[in-house]
Amino acid sequence: MNKKKYLLGLLCLICLPVTIVAINSNQYSSGLATNHDDRCIWNHYEELSPTLKDNGLKQYYVCCSHHVFQFDEPSIGKINPIKNSDYSFANSLNDDDSRIIFSFEKQIDILNAKIHDLYIKTNIDFNEYLTIKEIEYSYNKIPDNYRYLISNYDEFLYINNVFNNKFQKMVSSKDLNFNNREYNSIFNIDIYKDDILGDICNINIISGNDTLWIYPNIDIEINKYKTVDFLIKSSGDYNLDYRNKLNYSYIKRFKINNEWNLISIDIDSIDKLSDIGLSIWFGDQFNIPNIFISDIYVTNNEIKKDNILFDATSDDFTHNDYVCDYSINRTYDDNIGNIYQISNISTNKEWIWFKPNLSRSLLTYSAIYFQIKIDVDTSIEIRETYTGNATLIKKLDLTKDVYKTVILEINETNFPSLNISNLGIGKYSESGHSVTSSGTWYISDIYGINKNHVDGYELVDNIYVPKYTKENDFNITAYATPKINNENADRIIKDVKDAYFTQIIPLYNGRNGTLETEFINNLKSYNSAILSSNIEKYKNATFSSVNSFMTSIKDNNKLILEYCAKYGINYIDFISLIYDFDSLCSDKNISIKENIYKEVMGKILSLIDYDKNPYYKGLFLKDEPGIKSDFQLYKTFIEMYQNDFKLNGTPFINLLPLGDGANSKNFNTYLDNYFTKIYPLNNYVSFDQYPMKIDKDIINNHLYCLSLYRERLMSTNGELSTFIHTTLKDDATYNISAITSYKDILFQIYSNMLFGSNNINYFVYSSNSEDDNGLINFSTLEKTSLYDYSAKANKIISSFSDYYRYFSFNGIKTYGDASQFNNLKCGLENFNNLEISSYDGNFIVSEFANNNNSYLLMNYANPQINADESDIILNFNKDTNYILVFENGEKHVKKVNDDIKLSIPGGEAIFIIPLNL
Repeated sequence: MNKKKYLLGLLCLICLPVTIVAINSNQYSSGLATNHDDRCIWNHYEELSPTLKDNGLKQYYVCCSHHVFQFDEPSIGKINPIKNSDYSFANSLNDDDSRIIFSFEKQIDILNAKIHDLYIKTNIDFNEYLTIKEIEYSYNKIPDNYRYLISNYDEFLYINNVFNNKFQKMVSSKDLNFNNREYNSIFNIDIYKDDILGDICNINIISGNDTLWIYPNIDIEINKYKTVDFLIKSSGDYNLDYRNKLNYSYIKRFKINNEWNLISIDIDSIDKLSDIGLSIWFGDQFNIPNIFISDIYVTNNEIKKDNILFDATSDDFTHNDYVCDYSINRTYDDNIGNIYQISNISTNKEWIWFKPNLSRSLLTYSAIYFQIKIDVDTSIEIRETYTGNATLIKKLDLTKDVYKTVILEINETNFPSLNISNLGIGKYSESGHSVTSSGTWYISDIYGINKNHVDGYELVDNIYVPKYTKENDFNITAYATPKINNENADRIIKDVKDAYFTQIIPLYNGRNGTLETEFINNLKSYNSAILSSNIEKYKNATFSSVNSFMTSIKDNNKLILEYCAKYGINYIDFISLIYDFDSLCSDKNISIKENIYKEVMGKILSLIDYDKNPYYKGLFLKDEPGIKSDFQLYKTFIEMYQNDFKLNGTPFINLLPLGDGANSKNFNTYLDNYFTKIYPLNNYVSFDQYPMKIDKDIINNHLYCLSLYRERLMSTNGELSTFIHTTLKDDATYNISAITSYKDILFQIYSNMLFGSNNINYFVYSSNSEDDNGLINFSTLEKTSLYDYSAKANKIISSFSDYYRYFSFNGIKTYGDASQFNNLKCGLENFNNLEISSYDGNFIVSEFANNNNSYLLMNYANPQINADESDIILNFNKDTNYILVFENGEKHVKKVNDDIKLSIPGGEAIFIIPLNL
């Protein structure tokens, strides 16, 4: 619908410079006139950014002679100096005027209209997935300050919930991998960015025969689901045949082209995803197009419903406070489900109210929804009945015999008691409709949407805030789990999960000392062989020992990966022939030849066939290479791993801190070596440093070393990985203190997170000795007191790690006189929207950024000697009216009126996200 048109007095020079004309906003037409000449005079209007309510404008030029506007700079005529644009003019333009940029409020209205179109389709199916993704894509383009407006939109919440209940993502496109089934096809697989779907799998550079026949190389059981569903497109028109990989049989044919096409495969005679064969006959082995495939979904045999809070088959409504008569009946509607029917309503009052006759808490729900219809045209109201004020929540106009879905947000305004017994459904006599003529009411089951089902926003302390989360991108790693076998695998991995670890490195598995000795002896002979008659003999012996070694460890490594997948734990593989290779060579005084190194490592890598499991994250290549290492062997290995064998995950190298046999000069050379040769291949750096000394002091270069590593990463998108020390006994050799409480662990983790570490490695999870010096006894598998300390600390960190990882490190500021604050890198002069007005003690504050900012504030003190609280007072800029606060495992929203005072115990930290709501 066109908006009202306003007359604007625009100063427009036409032919004669002194002529001034008032022109209606729609008098200008778009497009280029064909008769512009040197006499044309153009007004130039600057672009105008939209606000919440006012429309903006694109930059444009107006020919005053021809009353035509255009966006490109005119090539002929005179251009007047640029003029300011006007919001009133922007708001006066018709909706179809190409100059306009809609206000954020209008953009949200358009988006909501799209959502509503979906909302009225209660039986959402996979065909509408593209449209849902389009909505999410548009939603993500709305500036953060306005997202919460659409997040409150009921239908958006409901649609996402219905969709997620019916569909389950089985494999992300970035994790898809395919094998060739027949015809010797060769192809490449990489990730392509689609504007609507985001990451998609791109099968390209296809060559070989005239037929491509592939299958997903992912052994995930799917027999409990109804269908496998994904979207596919190609730049050409082809037939895609679904064939059973096991017996070659043709089952179904789909047409594919350059539009997204839905492929829905019924699951009947297949058990695993890898049983699905996909073939395309191109008819020509040349000019074969790219094939794009989306995430793979499965549909449930039975769609999981949300929790039923009011069951229409067994629960009852009762009238509220006033005398009335009515009849009830229970029935069923094929489209809606169970129905509670209220009829023959009679009362001498001018109003009637019903409410569920049961007490059920709504505390864990973000919303409730139900459907209602009445067999006459009328209206009803939803009111709360708890306080006696009967506050109006929502009024609904109902069309005769048409169901309407009611979605109600759960908060203490709508439901002060946070109980479903508070829900009042009723009406007053109005417009000639008395209560007794209001017809028969039909009400469905009432469902509750759990808080964790809501996409795009979350309800915190009854306030809707944007979700600033990046899930599954922060790891707490159990370094050196006890030796895992068939008898103890479930127990060990479950203990890891229960202590909030997300990743393991099974350092005591992947070894076979006897075969390691055999291998290195054969390798020495092969490496030193000169005569060609001996080379093949020793090569065969070396490869034979590699085969024997991998056979001895591979089944157990697969077993570990299987249980990691069961409990959702990431797995970094350990193979001692790789990890200890340079040490083994040193023991035998072997100076390995590069070509032989490549041959041996290539043989080992060719035998790793379990890396396609999504929980496989690479393998442990080397811990603490020496200060004089040149990293050439590791560079060669990583290039082979990534390029020649294309294995999943990343080889893991952990470096030294400054101080372990290094001075500043040779340490910088050490880092230069790593960042030149290794970092471009893996895009991360890891090191270990243990700051807490036996005498209760903190080592002086603790923060300095962290800042050195972070400074190296500042110009890239690389990641920082760090270690913390976790043993129950003092280490006199290295002057490292025992862990005495969970606060000792938090002190170390928070210090690392101040510099953006996203992977915290525990050294050690278990110690290969009879004494209890780790979290788990190596022999008995019994938990020590350190396990409980770690579980508590990890739980606190896990409560906000998804939020922390949404942002990227921006810089630090220190407050106080701690010696560790001297000479730090990555310092900031000012924060973007935070000032510290006062503090006591020693604080370090880190700023993180991603559209919005976030802050980690730490009371930097050794908790073994000073765990007392210190205060810090914060001031935010005028755009911040709330802050999201993560403190000691809890999440809260605080209103920002003036200053915010935080009290933080020694060694602990608080994470905050400023908000504009």
